[in-house]
Amino acid sequence: MKTQGIDLVLFIGQSNMAGRGIVSAQWPQEAPKLIEGAAWEYRAITTPDRLMPLEEPFGVDENKADGINDVFADQKKAKTGSLVTAFCNAYYEETGRVIVGVSASKGGSTITEWLPDDPLQTGYFKDMCHRVQMAEAYLHKEKIPIKRRFAVWSQGESDGDNGTTKDEYKVLFHSFWEALSEIVDELFLIKTGNCNMEGCHDRYIPIQTAQEEIAREEKNVFIVSRVFGGMLEKGLMKDAFHYYQHGYNICGNEAGKNVALYFTGRSKKERVVEGG
Repeated sequence: MKTQGIDLVLFIGQSNMAGRGIVSAQWPQEAPKLIEGAAWEYRAITTPDRLMPLEEPFGVDENKADGINDVFADQKKAKTGSLVTAFCNAYYEETGRVIVGVSASKGGSTITEWLPDDPLQTGYFKDMCHRVQMAEAYLHKEKIPIKRRFAVWSQGESDGDNGTTKDEYKVLFHSFWEALSEIVDELFLIKTGNCNMEGCHDRYIPIQTAQEEIAREEKNVFIVSRVFGGMLEKGLMKDAFHYYQHGYNICGNEAGKNVALYFTGRSKKERVVEGG
């Protein structure tokens, strides 16, 4: 790892990045086991003096009271299983590159809450940047080179619930990405799925449309998975907004492969990397 270096990856967004995966009789698949050596986690909050083998629930204890604090009102941990391990396995299998992942996701968060000027005083963007800076400082101290810096983003359901229009979301995203692009080189976007509530299945169309246009218009922003959009009809949604662990595994695997295809030059490197 010290010779070849690593790829520093920021996993950011709301609950479907944080991961709310569970198993059921119909969908008993748990998160995959990490391929040995494929990925590590830098835990800026709980274990900032070392790298830890990446495991699920990814980032479960990486909570900061005045920043990214993904816990429920009763202070129970919110993360139960994510797409991150499947992503890292697929990426490693295609590239041989080791990921150091940084968790920065908060359930229920809107795009406004991630803005760098922090109009709602959430502290999310500042905390996210601090986590990345700490990771970089640690890797520099350990003489572990960083080859790539990129983010994987899954967010949009809360904006759909709040009635954010397509154009409003695009303007807000532009402000977010303009600032984030100072610390990562690419953002790989997982397209928002559908709402699993009667009469509300189309609620997220403005956000989905915005994301497609963003990926065509914003430099170095790419859609790497669309599979969440088909999971409602397949019965892979566990509630109104979230997926069984099997669904997260499918999404993470596809996204990891598509990011790998982008970096290895086996995709066309269009603004939209084709997903499922």
